[in-house]
Amino acid sequence: MNNKIQDERVKQNKTKALANAAIIGEILLLVKIIFEIFTDKATLATTGWDIAVLIIMNVVMLISLYRSKTIDTPKTLFGRSLTTGFSKRAKRERFYQSYIPESLIAAVGLSLGSYLNSGYNGILPTLILYIFYFGIYLTVTYYWNENEIKRYNKDLED
Repeated sequence: MNNKIQDERVKQNKTKALANAAIIGEILLLVKIIFEIFTDKATLATTGWDIAVLIIMNVVMLISLYRSKTIDTPKTLFGRSLTTGFSKRAKRERFYQSYIPESLIAAVGLSLGSYLNSGYNGILPTLILYIFYFGIYLTVTYYWNENEIKRYNKDLED
């Protein structure tokens, strides 16, 4: 067999293998960061670099996906694809079935992380922090996904 010939299937398998390795690397790095934070072994010299590497890996992935014109349309929490139209009804459907549920879950996770990191500070500060996280995540999710839908519809027109 001639090993110099690489069809699309071989390239796709190599790409999947590299992606799987990157995902496992990110998971291991995230577990290490969480372990160091909870055992009070986190220092800027070690954990700071780990966080920077994790951020760089994700930024490179997003840039690569953007440049390859890979577009991810919004889905519900159960994976059902949502409409990609520009009508008010389509935007409302995406808002209530994708953006708000994602933001609620993300805000719970971030609030839980804040609680575990700094302890309980009372109901009002916890509620304010939750609303803040929810608002930030909802804003970012909304603008990111609506931009993806514009790119998706533009690619369909071209």
